[in-house]
Amino acid sequence: YNYELTVRNIIDNKQIIFFTFKTFASNNPDSNYIDILDHIIIKSRLSKLVSLLREKHGFIYTLESSNFNFINNGFYTIQIIINKNLNVKKVIKLIFNEFNKLKNDNLTDKELEKYKNNYIKMLQLKLKDYKFYLNFFGEKLFHNQDFEIEKYFTMINDLTSNKMNDIFNKILNYYQMNVVLYGNFDNINKTNNKIYNLITKYRND
Repeated sequence: YNYELTVRNIIDNKQIIFFTFKTFASNNPDSNYIDILDHIIIKSRLSKLVSLLREKHGFIYTLESSNFNFINNGFYTIQIIINKNLNVKKVIKLIFNEFNKLKNDNLTDKELEKYKNNYIKMLQLKLKDYKFYLNFFGEKLFHNQDFEIEKYFTMINDLTSNKMNDIFNKILNYYQMNVVLYGNFDNINKTNNKIYNLITKYRND
């Protein structure tokens, strides 16, 4: 899984940024932590990127994510839609700075407890919906026939800041990711070089 950057002029009224990170094979126990990583980064109202890009800066229209695990690998994708006039390099820089905080500084016990409690309450509420229940359990049981929700909740409750830091470092790896930009750029090559140089800087830090 190699690093790749793609910049394309295919839309006029906005810019779309895709980050795709390599994750874990479905039989890797660490794959069980991707959902709470997603919760911390994007899915909760107090998540890192929502707080940074929407609440603090008002930069984003849409922030979405998805994860897929297969027998040999997995992929975690983040999609961000921003105004066409925003400096995309500035947005990416803010995101990578936030990722570096997660990778270099452990979440405090208090902060992690807040995220864990919020995640479990959210999941318990969603599991009351029969369609979500079937989809959630269907996916988990497909990869692990011994899956039990109470064991899963216990695993999340027992999650430590050191382990969460380890997961951040394994997934948010700038050497194993793809970046795709869609927009209407005046100079594709210039934009490509700027983003490439920015990513190279973070890879080498």
